[in-house]
Amino acid sequence: MISMRRTLEPAGAVDVLVRGSAGLELPGTLKTELHASVVELNTGICDDADDAVAALRELRGAAIASRARTGSSSPLPARTRAHRSSPCPSCRRSATSR
Repeated sequence: MISMRRTLEPAGAVDVLVRGSAGLELPGTLKTELHASVVELNTGICDDADDAVAALRELRGAAIASRARTGSSSPLPARTRAHRSSPCPSCRRSATSR
């Protein structure tokens, strides 16, 4: 979940994170999801759970760093789940067709 840093409300900025990670050598990919405030992290094939955790850490780090690379003022990923006060209607759909 991509959240506003101060309020933890959903922020539709998946395109910023996906665009910012393009061209990087990562152990997987960042993809759009149904909602514009959700980024999907996909690892490659991992040998064990430790490899998967390391790959996910690197992908999450790339997502956070991508904001700086794009020069965007969009919010940083702050949480990995929806804030409990965020009603579903506040989640905008992603512009990418699935």
